[in-house]
Amino acid sequence: MKLNPISKDFFFTKHDPADPRIGDMAKVGNLETLQANDFAVLGYPDDEGIKLNGGRVGAAEAPDAIRKCFYKMTPGLLSNVTVSIKDLGNISAETISDRHTFAQETVSKILAKNVNLITLGGGHDYGYPDGAAFLKNSVNPLIINFDAHLDVRPYTNVPHSGTPFSRLLTDFKFDFAEVGIQSHCNSKEHLNWAKRHGAKVLTWDEIMFSDDDMAVSILRFLEPMTSIRRDVFISVDIDGFSSNYAMGCSAPNPLGFDPTNFFKIFKVLCKQLNVKLVGIYETSPPLDFSFLTSKLAAQIIHRRMF
Repeated sequence: MKLNPISKDFFFTKHDPADPRIGDMAKVGNLETLQANDFAVLGYPDDEGIKLNGGRVGAAEAPDAIRKCFYKMTPGLLSNVTVSIKDLGNISAETISDRHTFAQETVSKILAKNVNLITLGGGHDYGYPDGAAFLKNSVNPLIINFDAHLDVRPYTNVPHSGTPFSRLLTDFKFDFAEVGIQSHCNSKEHLNWAKRHGAKVLTWDEIMFSDDDMAVSILRFLEPMTSIRRDVFISVDIDGFSSNYAMGCSAPNPLGFDPTNFFKIFKVLCKQLNVKLVGIYETSPPLDFSFLTSKLAAQIIHRRMF
């Protein structure tokens, strides 16, 4: 098990001080060089969990594709924040179980240094090692999952992309919100199981038929859990967005979040809460058009940092 460092070629530059890019700011990092308040990036180039769940593969290519989009971006136009970005590269191990174990150990070491972490899937099965490491390094923890799917399928020794939250809800006690769950791709039995185990669920139908706009409806739902400052892991499965914006994923949906409203919500959460970890999962470049989904994932990172 090891971390494969990325090439410095990912760090795009225009060689122009008047037109700086994020690639000019970022550095190849490792666990030893991390310091408190750094932003760290960690990749999971692995879609075996998606394949085991019967989904379309391609997410193994996501971490590097998202990086290529992200490091070409300019720093925040309206932000004067100085950001230290260290890219730790991609995890590597022989089996999916070993990769999950290594991911959890690595994320735990990163969070223990009070570092702001962005993880790039890969399958949403990595929500479990990310979540488990977060829960072991947090006070009064909250996990918010933006997703079309509950991902609480039964776990039977081999992880897959449908199991992260059944595993977490079985192994840990924490506050948990599932936002954007769609009625055509989840079973009532799974919904009832999640609620019995403490999940608060806001379905897409409840959002769509609310008298309020999407951002207001979702923030109102989250308010009882976000009214005090607390440690938070925000999990974003890219298939929670409408396929108008995120066609490059294993299970695209015509309905779902739009970026404008999502970023209104995301900005509030990042301002009000101690967001220790953001995981972005299931972007699939081979299924994308003109890298639009990878660019959306990169904008999530951008709006977290700037």
